[in-house]
Amino acid sequence: MSRLFLRNQTMHKTASLIVCVAILLIVTSVFSVRAQQDIEADSSTKSKALPTAQIQNSVNDLNYHLPSEKLSVLPISINGQQIDVPIIKYGARQAVVKGITILIGEMQAQGQVDSTLYALAKSLPDWGWHTILITPRQSYLALDTEQATTALATTTDNIEAQTPNETISSNSYADESMQTLSPQIDLPSNAHQVQFLEYTHSDYLVFLSALTQAINTRFSQQPGYQIIYAKGTSASALVSLFGQLDTPQIDALIVNNAFWPSTELNRLLPKQLANLPMPVLDLVSLSDNSWAKQTADARAIASKVNLKTLYRQREIIGGDLGPNQHNYLAKEVVSWTYFLGW
Repeated sequence: MSRLFLRNQTMHKTASLIVCVAILLIVTSVFSVRAQQDIEADSSTKSKALPTAQIQNSVNDLNYHLPSEKLSVLPISINGQQIDVPIIKYGARQAVVKGITILIGEMQAQGQVDSTLYALAKSLPDWGWHTILITPRQSYLALDTEQATTALATTTDNIEAQTPNETISSNSYADESMQTLSPQIDLPSNAHQVQFLEYTHSDYLVFLSALTQAINTRFSQQPGYQIIYAKGTSASALVSLFGQLDTPQIDALIVNNAFWPSTELNRLLPKQLANLPMPVLDLVSLSDNSWAKQTADARAIASKVNLKTLYRQREIIGGDLGPNQHNYLAKEVVSWTYFLGW
């Protein structure tokens, strides 16, 4: 009997201990789940608040990451409405200043700074160049540009009036090179890309026209040469814009990965580039957009056929996000300016 009593007592104690451990585990798991939910809620609130502030005011965002002396604003006027475009600036670090290079990046939805162009803007001052970095934002085009587009009288009417084979001339060689290229694959439809851009070629030309005028007004008294370095759709639009001006007020143009996601506009790029009056450095790489690759050979051929002597096309080593690409870019730009005698 005593043994049975002891066995029952032991079983009761074991059962009580198991119950207590189970209750402790349940309570601990509940508190840990609640704590994890609170942490996730706090982190999500913080992650949502920061991008919203950055989107609302890109100047404040740049001020947060850069010293105040490296940041300024360039006011431009479009159809009577003023936009303060933030610019990043670096002064030349040589006794003899050669001029100023304005770097205009690809159009961005939220004004993200191109890391390669940012590194390039910091490198060129070592060779005696002041640098200005501008990143266009889609919000700059969210204005009523109808009157400005009409006053500018660009792109649409001129493009419709031109065709790739409008005359039988030496430029037809460039057209033939375009036709022999392999077709593009795995690309969205043109209608989808237009919706993705959320702005037209004409709208962008209006903005770039106002931007270049503001640049000339702001830096016209800057001693030395003035170079514009443009990338992507900004490069293509600037080529179209400078082709329509009688005397573009820049000394040289550098284009990198120049394209526009439209077959008609993209096919006009080689002729427009070959007819520009200023020297042109055309930078290409394996990481270029498919649209840009389609016209790369045609751009070089059109410039040779049109006897554009101050044209150079160079291939950049490495990918677009390569850690040393800005060094290759800086050396290509500097060596080209040496070739020009600057």
